[in-house]
Amino acid sequence: PVEKETLLAIGNWIKTNKNFVYDVTPAEITADNATIVKNDQHYYAIIRDVAMQANANVAMNVEVKKVIINTTKKVKNAKYLDNNRKIKVKNNQFEIAPFDYGISMYARVVQFDLD
Repeated sequence: PVEKETLLAIGNWIKTNKNFVYDVTPAEITADNATIVKNDQHYYAIIRDVAMQANANVAMNVEVKKVIINTTKKVKNAKYLDNNRKIKVKNNQFEIAPFDYGISMYARVVQFDLD
């Protein structure tokens, strides 16, 4: 049933992103194209409507989202929570890669620190 699939998807998302789900608060900084929260150790950018990769021969181009962290401090140590891949940050901006083919979680979370 659809309800079971939805609950399993939500459970998988929480399992993947458990590092920040339970103990975050709103952050004092903002971002373009993301919601920023923090805990005692890190900041997290939550990016909604992240697409899944697809074969270019059968799907339209996937929009790449750009996130701009609005702070005078330097963003460092950025990585995706779902796969721990590091993200290249330049001038406090980074692009959000689509989810790997076959994986769709709607929202992608990036963990980062400020210097």
